[in-house]
Amino acid sequence: LDDWPSDPDQMRRDLRAQGLQVRSVHSPVPGWDIAARDGARRRAAIEATTACFGQSAQVGADVVVCHPNGSADPFTPETFRESWARTLDSLAILAEGARRAGV
Repeated sequence: LDDWPSDPDQMRRDLRAQGLQVRSVHSPVPGWDIAARDGARRRAAIEATTACFGQSAQVGADVVVCHPNGSADPFTPETFRESWARTLDSLAILAEGARRAGV
């Protein structure tokens, strides 16, 4: 199962043969830091999550689960607004990618 992204169509067929269907896929760990202060790290997280959208649609998932504002950068009440703003910006980008992929 760990290598399903290499052939999501085959995984979908294998699951259906067992009477199973994928409802959701969790975003990959590298995609969790969509609120990172560091722009390169945030872009990498967005790219990692966006990359899984097409595979998720191919395997039959309707939903990709992500954890917004789960940044590795700790935030305080003083920095929360900045972190939240980065999260909202990232979610807007992810929403468009998800829409295009059909999840």
